[in-house]
Formats: sequence, structure tokens, C-alpha cells
Amino acid sequence: LQRGGSYGLSEKNLKKGPVYAEKSIAEALKGNIVAIHDASTDEGVQYKNEKKAEGIMSILCVPIKAMNEIIGVLRLYSGVPRVFTEDEIKLATAIANQGGLAIHNASLYLMLKEDIKDLRDCLLYTSDAADDLLCVDLGGRRIIKKKNTHTQRRPNTHACHQQIYNN
Repeated sequence: LQRGGSYGLSEKNLKKGPVYAEKSIAEALKGNIVAIHDASTDEGVQYKNEKKAEGIMSILCVPIKAMNEIIGVLRLYSGVPRVFTEDEIKLATAIANQGGLAIHNASLYLMLKEDIKDLRDCLLYTSDAADDLLCVDLGGRRIIKKKNTHTQRRPNTHACHQQIYNN
């Protein structure tokens, strides 16, 4: 698993070692919400001593969803043993869903940015190759003429295919 971000945890805790799919994480990745009352005694908790040293007593683990797909897990820690209320669980779920939507949108934005770059590169390449075939008509429309090599014509004449693009 890879940590996407954290807040409020010590560097020592963040560098404690690899985090495998603890029971709570595995359950959240299946779409379930997991609330752990006492992290020091729960069988599914990894690095119990490190959590105790960090002051982590209770854990709330909720799935992060984007477009009905689970893309990660949000874990919230408490410094005192506690039972999370229904309202707290709903709030954590709403935050996780908003985060998932933001992550999804950022991913779409990056893909779109890459597509635009690829399209620009393609257009520049095409433009360089077709400079001598580009015209603008009186209406300001760009006209690209392409030689049609499949049409039989008399020597020294060319059939053209025109594509008109409105500005």
C-alpha cells in the first residue's frame, strides 16, 4: 500500500515500515467501514507498539470512492479509546467521497492535459508537413488541401480533397 498523504503523524511513525493490508484497510477496500475502539488490543492492527507510542487509541477506516469505485482508504485516529458516533462516521464518509471525487477530477485533468499536449504535437507535425497545402478563404476559413493519389488523372494534374474548418 502507498500512503497518499497524512496530517498530524510524526516522521517516526510515517517511517515505521511498510503497511500491509491490515484487517481494517482490507475491509475498507471491500467497501466496509471499520471502527476500532482500542488499537492496542485489536488483532487486525499492525504496529501496535508504534501506534501506542504515537498516542493512537482508536481508528476509523472508511473507503474512498470515485465514480462508485473504491480507490483508497481514509483512516482517522483518536488519542483516546472511543466509539465513533453515527454522525462522525457519516461525516468521515462524506469527506472520503469528496476526496475521491477530487482525486478523480484531478486524474481526469491530468489525462486531458496530456491529451492536449499529444494533440498539439500531432497538429504541429501535421502543420509542418502540410504548410504548402494550407489556404484561407475570403470568409477566414482554413482550407486544407490533400492530394488524392487514388484518382486517375492526366499527368501534371491533381485531385484535391478539401476540409473546411470554421474558426
